[in-house]
Amino acid sequence: MKILAVLFLSLFVPVVCAQTVPTNDQIFAALYGSHYNPETKVATWHCPQETATSPDECISKTDSVAKIDLMLMHLIEVDGTWKAFVVTSAIVKSYTCHACQPPIVAAVFAFRDHKWQVESQTENNYQFGAFGDPASSTLVKIGPKLYGFMFTLDWALRGYEGTQAQLLAPVDKTVQKVWSGSLYEDNSGDYDPTGKIGSSHRIHFDAAYRVVPIVYNGFYLFQIVGRGNGNTYRSGSGTFTYHFLDGEYRPMGKHWQLRSRP
Repeated sequence: MKILAVLFLSLFVPVVCAQTVPTNDQIFAALYGSHYNPETKVATWHCPQETATSPDECISKTDSVAKIDLMLMHLIEVDGTWKAFVVTSAIVKSYTCHACQPPIVAAVFAFRDHKWQVESQTENNYQFGAFGDPASSTLVKIGPKLYGFMFTLDWALRGYEGTQAQLLAPVDKTVQKVWSGSLYEDNSGDYDPTGKIGSSHRIHFDAAYRVVPIVYNGFYLFQIVGRGNGNTYRSGSGTFTYHFLDGEYRPMGKHWQLRSRP
């Protein structure tokens, strides 16, 4: 495989010609269709009420004008086919409350027949963020020929703070959430040993994720390595291993020994 950073495309002209790099307008038009205006760089976004778990998940009952932003793009050659892994977000100016999560699209384009075509993308109004801003994103290799989108969000509320993470990956022609969890939790701002003015239970947990290059159902194993105690991982410090099964990463148990499985 060859990984090509967008900023260095000019160094690889014999391999990828400049005209094969997808432009922002091409990406936005493919993902937002007729809702996107290439002149103003904005789109009319409509939150489908039937896909929202509560009315608050939608910006409003009417369509809202959103500025489209390209958050991430990586070009990677997979089995001789160039693919573009992209993340876009729709920012609405008046959508700034603490719980306001902007819509995000994570998608994979493939360059076939001399043009970029959408191979898979998120569906059902994926939202993750706060104060109208999207969660940060990065591309993660999760299989010999597979890549996923890791989103992380730092948050703070009433003496609590933490970092929430969600991993999305192409599964059955759609990009969907395959894992979610906490990478950091702390309640020092609400902790009170007496329990009179705050929680008497001290919470502090630090963790990092890593991908282990052992294949299970086509995906690498996924691990959370943490220490401390938290609401998410009540069993405390340790290594939590996940394998890919039935469309998502599922836990294999704490301190699972890699050598125990061929």
